[in-house]
Amino acid sequence: MPTATGDLDDLIDAGEVAAILGLAHRNSVSTYRSRYADFPAGRPAPGGGRSRLWTREEVLDWHAAFRARQSAASDQPSARLEDLVAATTRLLVAHPGQEISIRQIAAEAGVAHSDLYRYATSKDQLVDLAIARLEESVATALPDDFDGLFDNLERILDASRASAGGMRVLTDRALQGKLGKPNTPLPVNTIAEVIARHRDQEGLSSSVDPRVLSACIASVAWGLNVLESRWLESLELDEIPNDQVATVIRAMLTA
Repeated sequence: MPTATGDLDDLIDAGEVAAILGLAHRNSVSTYRSRYADFPAGRPAPGGGRSRLWTREEVLDWHAAFRARQSAASDQPSARLEDLVAATTRLLVAHPGQEISIRQIAAEAGVAHSDLYRYATSKDQLVDLAIARLEESVATALPDDFDGLFDNLERILDASRASAGGMRVLTDRALQGKLGKPNTPLPVNTIAEVIARHRDQEGLSSSVDPRVLSACIASVAWGLNVLESRWLESLELDEIPNDQVATVIRAMLTA
């Protein structure tokens, strides 16, 4: 019997829809239907029940539009996506090491849970973008010349301590093996480049690789943010003064 879009022989079931969408199971199609408001409604299958049928064309068209939205969300984040990333970042910093839910992110950003997937493709996308923001925020405190780095270490250490929550998040994800390859150069790259450029300009040589030196400097500066309170208790210190930490780093910079 003909339908509005053709004969029943032209329609596909949830299993074929799942294959087109790259889903592992046909039951996941119902999740897509509830998650995405524009997902094709399909039509009831003969014989009643909850089974539905779709035309291959409507599913392919929706999937193409969906992938285009994913690409656009990754390449040119909208203002609302930025709100969601900022909310994700706040939650990660406030609860390092804890799992956060997509509903928590929506509530923190002031977005209806049902609308969130209009702006982001998944929780993983939001978390990955938030992690990238945390890594970038550390780099903004670093001068791109040697004298600026050498002379402003106390200020840089202050900025580093201010980002302690973010450093804890990055450390926790690294320990879990969830800290993937960065999309942009990290702060340690900036330090290594500054040291290498300074050596070239001054005609200096050293047996210490600037990249290794950069990693050691970062471990001194940013390691404090993760375990400082523990170390203070163990060493029976009231504080680890920035000026003394800066003295150690300056000695490393001139090694």
